[in-house]
Amino acid sequence: MVTEPSTTSSSETSSPSTFSDLIPFPMVTAFAPIPLHNAVRIRLTKTNFLIWRAQLLPYLRSTKLLGYLDGSIAVPAQYVNAGAAQVPNPAYSQWYDQDQQVLSGLLSSISEEVLQDVVDATTSKEAWDTLQRMFLSTTRARIVQIRVDLATTKKLDLSAADYFRKIKGLSSEMAAAGNALRDDEVIAYLLAGLGPDYDPFVTSMTTKREPLTLDEVYSHLASFEARQLRHQTEMQLNPTSSANFAGRGSQRIRGRGDRGRGRPP
Repeated sequence: MVTEPSTTSSSETSSPSTFSDLIPFPMVTAFAPIPLHNAVRIRLTKTNFLIWRAQLLPYLRSTKLLGYLDGSIAVPAQYVNAGAAQVPNPAYSQWYDQDQQVLSGLLSSISEEVLQDVVDATTSKEAWDTLQRMFLSTTRARIVQIRVDLATTKKLDLSAADYFRKIKGLSSEMAAAGNALRDDEVIAYLLAGLGPDYDPFVTSMTTKREPLTLDEVYSHLASFEARQLRHQTEMQLNPTSSANFAGRGSQRIRGRGDRGRGRPP
């Protein structure tokens, strides 16, 4: 049996050193474009920074790309020494290409009204830092204002449906600002805005042993309002019977009083 001599290519026997050996930077041979549109469904607007960020960061962590935004992936030197000359650093080219893809994905998840504020950013970190400065302080102020609105909103002449919709809308704004309220907190705001006519309803809701969801409270509120409207309609359609009922009550009270006054001392 004749054994053929093994052949080894020159690339397997010797591998020339590259410039990436000069600096400790992780080289990635290939990377696909960032499909941020698959992970970030809600685009950044003037009012939803925290909820947009909550979608974005887990994706960037899982793809090991967050370091481009927060600076933990250091920028390699643009040039390296090769003998007596300085030559472009392949590691920098690698970093730059990846960073531009991150920047592109970031910008594609931003609405036009916000995009104009970061259009001059040349790196993903620069764009990220600008967005952080823009939104964190204004978001805190917005959260305080929404809480004030919740505390001062009254039902007054609103229907139960419109009043609930208004409270629920403010609650949704809080969630969009990254400070979602629990059901019991929203219920407390809703009950506090009801007028004296709803005191029996408020008492009923606050004395229940089992906690109610916000939707359940609204269902009870709508039923209570419907009963009130039905009673008001009946009184308007039968004013005579209502007056007679009130009159009979007054006569009974006066009769008892007259009998009391007619007795001898």
